[in-house]
Amino acid sequence: MVSWRTHALIGDVLFSFHDDRIDRLIDNSLVHDLSRIDIGKLVEVINRIKSLYPSDERALYYFILYHYLDGLVDM
Repeated sequence: MVSWRTHALIGDVLFSFHDDRIDRLIDNSLVHDLSRIDIGKLVEVINRIKSLYPSDERALYYFILYHYLDGLVDM
């Protein structure tokens, strides 16, 4: 699993953005990264991020990056 610090560093380099709240939204479930495997949870988390950052699409980019990095590690 990629550390939150690594996610934040890459997010800052690529988008000048990271947020611990997004890290917690993704990781705080009984199943790690549940929104990668459950479409309902994915929609729920995306809607939550959009409500936290209504005019900043970098938040969604960071969310996608987070799952991408974790997916690479899982390969």
